[in-house]
Amino acid sequence: LPQAHGRAVRFLLRVQRRLRPAAGAPPPRRIRLTWYRGAPELRAGDCWRLTVRLKRPHGFQNAGGFDYEGWLFRNGIGATGYVRRHPAAVRTGSHRTLDRLRQDLAQRMDAALGPRPFNGILRALALGDRRAIPRAQRAVLKATGTAHLVAISGLHIGLVAGFALYAIGALWRVSGAAGLWPAPRAAALAALAAAFGYALLAGLSLPTRRALIMLAVALGALLCGRAVTPARALCLALLAVLIWDPTAVLSAGLWLSFGAVAVILYAGAGGLARHGWRAWTGIQWRIALGLLPVLVIWFQQAGLLAPLANLLAVPWIGLVVVPLTLVGTASIALHLSLGAYLLGLAGHAVALLWPFLEWVAARPGTQWVQAAPPPWTWGPAALGTLLLLAPRGVPGRWLGFLYLVPMLAWTPPAPPPGELWFTLLDVGQGLAAVVRTHDHVLVYDTGPRFGPDFDTGAAVLVPYLRSRGIRRVDRLVVSHGDNDHIGGAASLLERFPAADILSSVPARLPPGAEPCRRGRHWRWDGVEFRILHPGRKGAARGNDASCVLRVTGAAGAVLLTGDI
Repeated sequence: LPQAHGRAVRFLLRVQRRLRPAAGAPPPRRIRLTWYRGAPELRAGDCWRLTVRLKRPHGFQNAGGFDYEGWLFRNGIGATGYVRRHPAAVRTGSHRTLDRLRQDLAQRMDAALGPRPFNGILRALALGDRRAIPRAQRAVLKATGTAHLVAISGLHIGLVAGFALYAIGALWRVSGAAGLWPAPRAAALAALAAAFGYALLAGLSLPTRRALIMLAVALGALLCGRAVTPARALCLALLAVLIWDPTAVLSAGLWLSFGAVAVILYAGAGGLARHGWRAWTGIQWRIALGLLPVLVIWFQQAGLLAPLANLLAVPWIGLVVVPLTLVGTASIALHLSLGAYLLGLAGHAVALLWPFLEWVAARPGTQWVQAAPPPWTWGPAALGTLLLLAPRGVPGRWLGFLYLVPMLAWTPPAPPPGELWFTLLDVGQGLAAVVRTHDHVLVYDTGPRFGPDFDTGAAVLVPYLRSRGIRRVDRLVVSHGDNDHIGGAASLLERFPAADILSSVPARLPPGAEPCRRGRHWRWDGVEFRILHPGRKGAARGNDASCVLRVTGAAGAVLLTGDI
């Protein structure tokens, strides 16, 4: 769906034909465009004649960061670019598409609910569109390990299929139609249809397609009257997903979704036959333990209190919020006034849960942050997890902790005393650099901020530092006040609030920031840092006021000049 970013709109375009042949290869079928300043209202399904500037897919090339190029590749997007103002764009037609329906439903939901705090979460649960979730709410969901609850995937598809399976099966038996066709098969067909409809409503995203394939394998066996063990069904589903999309193996979602199901099946063999909350609690902790190596490998962090948050959030969202949201959305689609009431109830249900999630997120030490482990630790960690989750009676189960130690205790090497490591990060137009000594870390500039929800402090600097096992930034130097140098400072300081700050624009930074002055110097671990510019206050402005920092180690010196 088209997405507004300030005065710009970002959207996906399917190319039908190229009117002016240009040099080079023809454009790919799917491209991601941005329309800056004065973009008209864009509707899914519209046809436009546009003049565009295209470029090859490119993402920031940094350790620990989001693989934007890989995301574009997996979603079949072959180029990015922007709409040029001349010649003028022309709307040539429109088609009724599934995405047009989703966009209309999103607008009806907004109109029915008005400005309420959890509209973005309801839209995510109904339509698979998470872009309207505010940044603060996303932070709470991430900190509590509940972000998966607002991303339509196997849990949501399975819930909808389960409701349909139970309801249609019961109605089929009561109606007497079981004599015409067995109730289990009728219920399985209805469940598959309901799951497919929900996946369509969610835009058939990659996670929903994977979930649909997993469900189709399980229900397909039921429809065919074949008995398939859960473990075999899981393997067949994994095979089907990889045949359909071999690149899925490069996605964290594949490992997390199949891994969670595998943990439930594996740990279930060890005596999880108890009923009620005790069994549910055990499942949550086993999933957390089973997915710990996956989370550390992919994200270098794991929520320590995620089992506690999910213990309440999963059934509340799945059994209360999702049904209210889906029935409310269906009522909105049919122009029934009941829809606004049901969506309002769903919003109130989220509001009841939210203080608990905020409380969990606010606990100290909520996140286990770990440096990116080397590949040689992956195998022992997997073996240790299997041992810890093994059925009772297996000898040496608790030795599994020893196999996890190499991964969880891994600490990357640091520069020897007297030496420095300098890393220049890719932030596009702008600057962000990290200087490491044996026991200290300095960040010089933080790159740009591209909008209210994206800056390179959060997207580049924090993931890079986390992947290197850096838990403390000792000093932040912001050379000057241009956006491409100061834009990510707030996000960096939110994660590393103890950092000292030096800048030529201290008034634009948190209290305690000190001005850069020529002659200031300090020594860390045998490495000398010296400010060379600016001199006295007011002697230079703008770019010419940039903090110039020279860092001298045993092997040489680095000169950081900002934009002077």
